[in-house]
Amino acid sequence: MLSYLKRARWLILLWRTVLFCLLLPTAQAATLVGDQDEIPLFDAYHYFEDSATTTPFNEIQQHSEFTAGRLQPNFGYSTSAYWLRMELLVEGNAKSVERLLEIAFPTLDYLEVYLLKSSNSEILYQAQAGDQLPFSSRPIDHRNFIFPLTLPTNEPLSLYIKVQSNGSLTVPAYLWKERALLQQSRDNYVLFAVYFGILLALFIYNLLLYLSLRDRVYLYYILFVAAMAVGQGSWQGYFQQYFWPHWPTWGNIAAICGFSASGFFGAIFSRRFLATATVAPRMDKLLLGCAIAFLSLLLGAFVIPYREVAIATSLAGVLFAVIAVSAGIVCLLRKNASARYFLIAWAVLLLGVAAMGMRNLGWIPSNLLTFYALQIGSALEMLLLSFALADRINQMRRKKDAAESEALQTRQQMLELLSNTEIALEAKVAQRTAKLHEVNQQLRLQQEYLHNLAHHDPLTGLANRLLLAERIDRTLKAARRQKRHFALLIFDLDGFKEINDLYGHAIGDNVLQIVANRLQQSLRESDTAARTGGDEFVVLLDMVNSVTVATEIAGNLAALVSGEMVIAHLQLKVGVSIGVAVYPEDGEEAKTLLAVADQQMYLVKAHHHAEQAIRAGSATPHK
Repeated sequence: MLSYLKRARWLILLWRTVLFCLLLPTAQAATLVGDQDEIPLFDAYHYFEDSATTTPFNEIQQHSEFTAGRLQPNFGYSTSAYWLRMELLVEGNAKSVERLLEIAFPTLDYLEVYLLKSSNSEILYQAQAGDQLPFSSRPIDHRNFIFPLTLPTNEPLSLYIKVQSNGSLTVPAYLWKERALLQQSRDNYVLFAVYFGILLALFIYNLLLYLSLRDRVYLYYILFVAAMAVGQGSWQGYFQQYFWPHWPTWGNIAAICGFSASGFFGAIFSRRFLATATVAPRMDKLLLGCAIAFLSLLLGAFVIPYREVAIATSLAGVLFAVIAVSAGIVCLLRKNASARYFLIAWAVLLLGVAAMGMRNLGWIPSNLLTFYALQIGSALEMLLLSFALADRINQMRRKKDAAESEALQTRQQMLELLSNTEIALEAKVAQRTAKLHEVNQQLRLQQEYLHNLAHHDPLTGLANRLLLAERIDRTLKAARRQKRHFALLIFDLDGFKEINDLYGHAIGDNVLQIVANRLQQSLRESDTAARTGGDEFVVLLDMVNSVTVATEIAGNLAALVSGEMVIAHLQLKVGVSIGVAVYPEDGEEAKTLLAVADQQMYLVKAHHHAEQAIRAGSATPHK
């Protein structure tokens, strides 16, 4: 029924097309070739799967089992050869027209093209090409497969294409005017020149950074960029055209080797950049497994059949996309600042990798977006990841500048004091002794001030991390000699963030100062209270007899700190989560004790949150 409706529509349009349709044995509509610059042939495909791969063309001509309706030019991975048949009708007053047939997928192993008259099967043109043949055997020097066709006008024509490949059987075919194809090719060459220019610039920039900083994360990044360039250049046919046109064997596996190498260095880079070995050990093992898998595929490309390696690489690319993004999420949740940049950059790239892999496997259709998904994703990923690496440098530079600025300011102050002293000494010799004493006194005060500033928190006046580390080290050595106990308490304020967000930083700073004052007043002189950042405090309790005593002291301190406070006519109250670690029961090293106390603190905080949730749930009225 649909075939008759199609005939009727062609009858209304043009009598010559009706005649052509009647001549076709299967009554299929032909692709009209007019004055168009470009004609996609996807919707004209009729295909036949040749499982034997050696069926001669004369038998294919007589084959009636061609299947119509394959709108997407992607047959996935297959050991069969595929024959594509398209019916053409050229309209025009000239005797014939010149067109270029483009098969826009450079990694196909073997192609045969036949053009013949539908009426008498006279062969007008035949040619063959493929990436396993020397590049010089192609009819036209181009990264894609281009075949020059002379098409007689007003006569039904049949175009046959045989395609066979160990890789993805993607067959996007187009008919072009020569001028239009040249313009489109020029535009594509310019775009990919920009793309590879970006890769080259990022490679050189990060190579210089590596040579300067000697940080291996930059080395893995530039190797990843280089491998991606090899994969992309080979996949798009540019490197076969310009770099190894006489090495078809290498050109056939160059793309899969490039992508396998980029996967290997990408996995190693991810481990280094995210520090998964310490932040997320389980994800680190998965990333290491991906690296080993990609390395195995890279080496296997030289000895294992191409199809198996290509399929495995596509599957590995999809799996790596999931694992790498998951690793970024895990590290982000564990407060790794670098994970935020990694996740944004790699999510873009890995979506492109996943799209390419699924397109190669035939799971999603081939179109402009999926065909260039890897190029789009990789370009954006390179730029975003370069920004992340630049931010890494900026963080190091800011720390260095701050330290140098502080040292320079102190040195300048000392020079000014010395200069003033010299002037005073020259002005009045009689007052030299007094002036020297005064200057020395000022220097001592300055040194005491600087020492105090370097060892105390400027907001609360408590010890900072540096002084705390010194006190812990000293206490630890004494405890080992005297075989006695001491305890470390880690405080974290509950509800402080809400106060800070609701009333502002000034009120938040007052809360921290009150908490610090309460801690300082409740401790012995031998104990140490320190603020280690934000709303986190650490208390070192010297000479504590047992875990029970330490826990009791922690409870008293929690009750004292969480007491109500009045600030600017506001009645405020914060909760406290305290983790306790006692030497030597919980560890014999400072790092271990701090880790245990920190872990205990997070368990207490989780318990507090759970209780709040229960109270909130019980307070909700039932309908």
